[in-house]
Amino acid sequence: MGVHPPARHRRTVAALAVTAGNALVLLGPAGQAVAPAANRVTIQDNGIDLHGAIITDEDSCAVGRTVLVMKQVGSRGGRDDVRFATDTGEFSVGYWSVRARRAEGRFYAEVKATPRCAGDTSRTIRVTR
Repeated sequence: MGVHPPARHRRTVAALAVTAGNALVLLGPAGQAVAPAANRVTIQDNGIDLHGAIITDEDSCAVGRTVLVMKQVGSRGGRDDVRFATDTGEFSVGYWSVRARRAEGRFYAEVKATPRCAGDTSRTIRVTR
């Protein structure tokens, strides 16, 4: 039987190992920081749904990524814009779609930045029914 450190020391060592592992993921060769993967989010209206895609070379930046569909109020980017709906990117292209049968106004899609993926905001479209 060997001597084991107290449980609190094992937890501290484990936490440090996880933190170091996460730091290595964000570093490339020779310890250089890796820039977040570029991506682009699109939005379209087909008369029933608002839909689009998250376009990126990195599948993990599209599939499972949350898309916020915002209804523009006033000038774009103002703090008065309203979250209209959310969806999650699906398939390898990050396709998303939300029901908007009676919606009218100006809308845009947004994906927030993550440590591995850049954020983006689509163009604004005008929806009339």
